[in-house]
Parts: sequence; structure tokens; C-alpha cells
Amino acid sequence: MLDEIPALEVITAIDDPEFEDYVAQLLYSQGWSIIQRELDGYSLVDTLIEREGLRTVLVYTSTIAGFTSELLLHQESMGFTAISLDSVAGNLNPHLIMSAIRARVRSPQTTAATRPAIAKALERTVNKRRVIPVVGSSGSPGRTIFAQAIAEELALSWPVTLIDADFRNRSLTRTFRQGASSSYEFASLDPAVRPSGLPEVGEREISIVDLGVLPPLHDVVNDRRWQAEFLTTVLEESSHLLYICKSNESSISELQEFVNASPPLLRSLPTTFICIAQGGTKNDRQALARFDSLLAGSRKEVIQQRLLQNSFAIPLLTTPSRSKKEIARIALSLL
Repeated sequence: MLDEIPALEVITAIDDPEFEDYVAQLLYSQGWSIIQRELDGYSLVDTLIEREGLRTVLVYTSTIAGFTSELLLHQESMGFTAISLDSVAGNLNPHLIMSAIRARVRSPQTTAATRPAIAKALERTVNKRRVIPVVGSSGSPGRTIFAQAIAEELALSWPVTLIDADFRNRSLTRTFRQGASSSYEFASLDPAVRPSGLPEVGEREISIVDLGVLPPLHDVVNDRRWQAEFLTTVLEESSHLLYICKSNESSISELQEFVNASPPLLRSLPTTFICIAQGGTKNDRQALARFDSLLAGSRKEVIQQRLLQNSFAIPLLTTPSRSKKEIARIALSLL
């Protein structure tokens, strides 16, 4: 999909640093190259002059210091596209932001042949179904609460179904509170019927699937029993994999076995590794150091357990807390 998007280079000129960071991460996750952040309109003019004729997209809010609307009159001659986010400024909603960007994606510097490709690629980015399995180490590392937190965050902008497919430990089914969120659906797959795949959903659906602790990865790919076939089917349909561990020796050791034994099926699947930090003890710090070293060059995040637990205690309509921002940032990177 990302190969269909031309090599657009983006300059941001947004005065709200939190909003700018969110927009930059959103565009980066869609394959756009963020080359520079301008802090005022004066330096912005100099940068655009230097890049005259190059394929440049300017994403801005007009409230940035020194910004002048006269600059926009020269888009066509200078060869850049200006996209205003004034209408969604401060709103951390990826669907609204991408809609505002799509409205201006037909840039003057693109040819008639490339415009349909850009529009098609962006439309697929927003509308395609995504399957995000959540797996991890044994010993309750935090898969259930993390899967719920991600589902709540993504459900602010897309239809989401949270699916319990952990046939060995039905913790998500046991702990799921039907009234906890009206913004996403919940489904629990029954192992007694031996499901062959995930439930059918709409095109824009995001499915967060708790798969629990994976069996030996060799079995997943080669075993013909129904559970192995189910796991293989889900992984083949997946767009991103989440692996959850916690900051102790045994959990990190399981992570190392997972990384060392990953078959090609998983190596080709984008994966984010999450370590739930338990505290500030010496053992925790050693585990986190090992986590960081083991996954050098991989997508990895560390989130404090207390922040993850607190994310359910704060109403969704209040000012975003630190825990909400952390979850929102990680959720955004999965798209």
C-alpha cells in the first residue's frame, strides 16, 4: 500500500507541540517522510524558497507566529502543497486529521497520473480492515488490560471488535465488563466449535485479537490440528502483531525464545514489542536493559503498569492524561 504513495516530503508548521507530534507520528505511520518542523512563519518562508520545485507538503495551522496567508498564493509557482489543519487543531482524532489531509491531497505538483494513486492509497489507509493480534509471555504480563486499552482508544475513530481467542486462558472473557465501553464490540470465540478463523466484519473494522501465549512457533506453522490452523489463518490476515511481556527475568527469557524461533510468517509481519514495567527495582531495571538490548532495531515500547491501570479510571471525554496519551501514541503506530 505504501508503495503507491509518491515520495512526499512533509514540513510541519504547527504551534501546538503536542498536536504537531501527534500529526507527525500519524503521517509517518502512513509512509510520509517528515523532514522538518518549522516553529514560525519566518523560517518557514526561507525553507520553502530553498525547496522551490521539490515535492513538498506543508501541514500547518495558521496560528503559528509570523504566518501569512500570502504565502499560500504562491503554492503552484513554488511547487508545494499547503494543508491547513485549523479545523481539527488540537483534536487527537486520526480519522478527522486524515480526512482534512485527503481533502487537499490533489497537490499542484502531482501529475494527473499520480493523483488517483495518492487518493486511492489514502482511502485504503483509512478504510481497510486491520487485524491486530495480541500475544505475549506467560504469567499475566498485561495482555488483557492492554488489549482493552488499545480497543478503547481506536474505537474513538473506527469500528472496533475486541476478540478473545485465547483458548487456554479465557481471562479477557472473564474480566470483560460489558458496560466498560459502548464504543467497541466484544466477541468470545468458543473453542468447542473449533473456529477456523475470525468473525466476518466490515471493511473499516479493526479487530484486536487476544491470542494469549503462542505455542511453539514451529507447531503454529506446521501442525495441522485445528488450533494451529486457526492461529496460522489469523496471523496470515494480520496487519500488525503486539507482543506483551513484563519486566522480569522469566518474561524476558520467553521473549528471547520467541524472537529466536520466529518463522518467516512472523518475521514478515510488523511487530511492536511492549514491556510492562512493574516498578523501579534493580531486577526491573536489569530486565528493561535486556529488553532494550534484545530488540535493538525493532519497534519497542515501555509503559509503566500504573499508567496502564489508570487509563481505565479516567473518562474518555476529559482532558487526556499521561496514560491516555501513551496509549493513543502506541495505538496510532499500529495503523
